[in-house]
Amino acid sequence: MRSHVNRYLIVIDDIWNIPSWDIIRCALIESSCGSKVITTSRIFEVAKRSGEVCKLEPVSNDDSKKLFCARLFGRKDTCSFDLPNEQSTEYILQKCGGVPLAIITIATLLASKPRDDWPKVYNSIGFGHEDNVDVSNTRQILLFSYYDLPCHLKTCLLYLRIFPEDREIEKDTLVWRWVAEGFVHEEPGRTLFKVGERYFHELVNRSMIQPVEKRGTYTICACRVHEMVLDMICSMANEESFVTILCSDEQHLSSHSNARILAV
Repeated sequence: MRSHVNRYLIVIDDIWNIPSWDIIRCALIESSCGSKVITTSRIFEVAKRSGEVCKLEPVSNDDSKKLFCARLFGRKDTCSFDLPNEQSTEYILQKCGGVPLAIITIATLLASKPRDDWPKVYNSIGFGHEDNVDVSNTRQILLFSYYDLPCHLKTCLLYLRIFPEDREIEKDTLVWRWVAEGFVHEEPGRTLFKVGERYFHELVNRSMIQPVEKRGTYTICACRVHEMVLDMICSMANEESFVTILCSDEQHLSSHSNARILAV
């Protein structure tokens, strides 16, 4: 009589350090039944420790251009190689380093501006010279996009600092929180909720938050925040003394903290 053998496929996303992987590995059963564990990490040494490494390659030049055009013009096949400011566009795509988030963010930024202003955008974004140039340049593009936001959208975006990483944030709940905090300004003939809902969609359109659609429909019911955008939000929220996070192992709040919002 053959014994029943269970197989599993487990995906563990974004492991930050080797000790964390060592703890996780203790819970996994080693057998020859064909089970698989897939891990992802931004750190090569962590990936190497977990087994065979498959390095994620950046998007190719052609695909970068297609993605850029798809976000800029709505359709990738609308974009010929006769782009406005062709030389500057090639330069900016090269600096994006094949990182989809950087390409989408810069294309979104350019789409909101007259084409005559595009060179000013190129010239205003400073790029670093660190070894990890793709990540550095993506951060610069995200920061420039943040500073380009109107004040009320900056405030609403920084408020997302209170949510944990990878959290799916319900749209209606978030908008009502903005209203309760006083971030939403009154407009004639519109309820505060409707105004706040427009803020939400503006942040989606600017690629600062990622929409989550209700299953089976095209209705946006929630959002997520890309981890690099969240890193930028955390940095700016601290710099602006906007949010202080009180962790569970902290006994009291520092008397030097003057943040507007305390999140536990």
